[in-house]
Amino acid sequence: MKKFPQHKQAIELAMQLHYYSGEWDVSRKEAEELLKIDPQNQNAKRIIDEIKANYSNYLLGETKWLRDSNKLTKLISPIESRYFFNRFFEMRLNFERVELRDDRIQGRSYGYGGFAKLRYNLLRGIYFEFGAGAFKYGTNIFPIWDFSLGLSLFDKIYPQFTYKRIENREGVRAIEEKIVNDDFSLTIYNQIFPWLGLSFWVDYGIYSDGNIKRTLASYLNLFISKKNPQIMFVGFYAFEDFDSIYVNSIPYWTPNNLSTYWLELNFRQDILKWLSVGTAGAMVFARSGGERYPKSLNYRFFGEIKAQSFELYGCLGLT
Repeated sequence: MKKFPQHKQAIELAMQLHYYSGEWDVSRKEAEELLKIDPQNQNAKRIIDEIKANYSNYLLGETKWLRDSNKLTKLISPIESRYFFNRFFEMRLNFERVELRDDRIQGRSYGYGGFAKLRYNLLRGIYFEFGAGAFKYGTNIFPIWDFSLGLSLFDKIYPQFTYKRIENREGVRAIEEKIVNDDFSLTIYNQIFPWLGLSFWVDYGIYSDGNIKRTLASYLNLFISKKNPQIMFVGFYAFEDFDSIYVNSIPYWTPNNLSTYWLELNFRQDILKWLSVGTAGAMVFARSGGERYPKSLNYRFFGEIKAQSFELYGCLGLT
């Protein structure tokens, strides 16, 4: 590189080595230099696009409105920002307002709060993250914190361990009382092929009211087409085992021994360089113990508008 600073193949090789070793800031400069020599180099364009998508500062705001057939409603309005100091350190700041309503008992609760997360990236896919913050419901203020450890094995298998201490806000009893959850989870993602990924998730939650929730899940994503339109098949299975200490009431939304199967087909079409639209349809099967729940169809319609550093995303989901 020092002897032949304009050698196209040498710059391209260095760009890819630095990117896949986690030195994305060095790789970006080499990609920009390569495009001056070879303006149509597709590898340089791809790496710059991936760096912009994964390592760019952003400010995100959204609103989520969730309602089920049991007249339980959750309205969440988060605002999140992300800032990269360099390739080693990044920070995320989050603030959100939450409204919970249970129309069966006319129960309603409001809360707001935020947290800050600091991540140290040792190498690509290997990081340590710690977060802390506080939330307020009514007159109660309570702290929350979490930490995550992410690893990369052979650049194909990505285990992640996470511990979180949060206040649970799921269901009738959680609206009326404060319930704290110590949650331990392990996620393992395996990119088997460029078009096929498989992940497993194990979660163990300890609730301050004496309950314990165990979750085992698997997720598969299969790209049928990565071109335009992008077509993806998604398969999901989860088993949730909830030890309920209550006899005459259901304290949480999740039934005990719940098995859920989710099959989805997802389409995304880039209409213009700055405009994309898509739709997804899913069939959901669920059972709890010996009881089978009715099958449900889920639809999702979404659109995305991009303008330089600004993106607008909208989604409508029907169940």
